[in-house]
Amino acid sequence: MTFGELREFVDHSLDAVEEGSAEVGQPLTEEEFVALAEMLDSKIEAMRAETPEVPLKPAAPPDYDLYISRYFFTPSRELRAMEERLEDLQQRRDEVRNDRRDSSRAEFNRLQREIGELRKQVKEQDAAEREDYPRRLAAHQEAEIMHSRNMRQWRAKADEISRRRESLASRATFVQKRRQRIETVFKSPGGPSTKGLRWRLLPPGKVSREALRRHYDELSKKNRGVEYDQGRIEKAMDLSPEILHEEVDAVEGYIVFTFAHTPSVLLECPRVGNAIYVIHHDWERWSQMSKQQLIADDSGAVVRIPHQGDWYARVKRELRIE
Repeated sequence: MTFGELREFVDHSLDAVEEGSAEVGQPLTEEEFVALAEMLDSKIEAMRAETPEVPLKPAAPPDYDLYISRYFFTPSRELRAMEERLEDLQQRRDEVRNDRRDSSRAEFNRLQREIGELRKQVKEQDAAEREDYPRRLAAHQEAEIMHSRNMRQWRAKADEISRRRESLASRATFVQKRRQRIETVFKSPGGPSTKGLRWRLLPPGKVSREALRRHYDELSKKNRGVEYDQGRIEKAMDLSPEILHEEVDAVEGYIVFTFAHTPSVLLECPRVGNAIYVIHHDWERWSQMSKQQLIADDSGAVVRIPHQGDWYARVKRELRIE
């Protein structure tokens, strides 16, 4: 059962309890509704665990922030730095040009030599870059296109994760509000009526194998002389049921096992001598009937399987479990 299906089931069942119109198979007690809320929380946690972290933002390629024109030559950062250095040297040279001190004359000559060497380097660098410019421009454009594509993918992924987190927060708020509603419904004067209902959901704390063993040990004490084959319950649990229902009064020890992959259910009471039943549809109605009525059914809705021979394989076939 998906989160949405379980959410609708909880809402519908709460409405039915408040209206006094709850039907067989619907949760009835506060304990059952709390168990359903815990199932919703578990589904949220599972979805949260599957939600990845936002990936790191793609790193920009080298010189991505440097404008490179497709119409005219654009020097590299290195060439620009050389040109700026050349301008600084020329300005410094002009400042000492008219100073007649010997030290200034020596400084002027040094600057002239450095300017000459640097001007030569700038010219060579400029020529090399102009020759290489078509390749550099193409590489820059390709890197720009790739980076833009990576950024679009990153934004789409980040937005998707953000939406999933918002959805999970909304679902958590829903569960919190339903817990408050459950508390309100069952603390209201008089509370809901349980008359006429046979089945109730087993809360998570009672669906472990150990809890079920204790359950049948207690039934054995109540029903002296009755023998329960608890290995049959172990076999049913091996089928990975989704939800378990027990009798409201737990007189005989029947349990209904439902499954996520099929509407068919398993009706089992491990009392020695009892058969097991697979009910393919409308199990709430069929489970109210006597054994004689179940045995007499010839519609195919109910399949009676005695615990003989390959009974377990027959059960799996009827439930379409490989």
